[in-house]
Amino acid sequence: MKDIKQNLLGGKNQFWYIIGGVILLGGISFFVYRGIKRKNALKKQEEEDKLKEEEVKKLEENAQGTESEDSEVGDTIFPKRNVDKAINNKFSDLRGALILPAKKSNNPVEGHPFASGFVNVRETAEVNNPRGFFKDLNIDNLIGKVSAGSPIGTISSEKYDNQDPAMRWFMVKLSKPIKGWKYGWVRADAVTFKPFSKKSKFSGFSGDDFVVRYNNSFQLGGTVFPHTSPPY
Repeated sequence: MKDIKQNLLGGKNQFWYIIGGVILLGGISFFVYRGIKRKNALKKQEEEDKLKEEEVKKLEENAQGTESEDSEVGDTIFPKRNVDKAINNKFSDLRGALILPAKKSNNPVEGHPFASGFVNVRETAEVNNPRGFFKDLNIDNLIGKVSAGSPIGTISSEKYDNQDPAMRWFMVKLSKPIKGWKYGWVRADAVTFKPFSKKSKFSGFSGDDFVVRYNNSFQLGGTVFPHTSPPY
């Protein structure tokens, strides 16, 4: 009888060992898969960067600045914001400009009252964060964060997302690579820039910056402001 009980207990222990091993193996496989996917994404990004850099001249010839509110005082460009608190300057004025994270402020040069004091730099022009109980099972597009006071990078292109109203995003050539990424997307309501002269705007504009044009048919501004809360 004793031997039977020991055999039963031993069988149960083996069963749980097997279950534990399967769970452990599954967890390891997931993190390996995620690491490989991230590595492939970085490689793909590098390849896309090279292709875009080669096409810079053609893209610039076809580029047309987004029409929005004038923001000039003499020869100086100041930040202008729409009702969604997004930078509303013409793209032709912003291309190559150095941007920084917006601060919580009533001064549009520093930011706006709903700013978080940092900016999320993302792989794509969308807010894609892990949600739900199993957060680690969700793949997000966050590259990293840049805090207020530190430069993000120079504007290379722009895009509008599928929100209602559509939000403006900037692709920037990062001042410092983040996790190997040289370029990233930031939302226009999370950033600002220091007033600059048109003559000096391109003094820090690198020749390998590029311009990508997207569908800009969306109307800037809107009648509501649903994007007041971070993360951007």
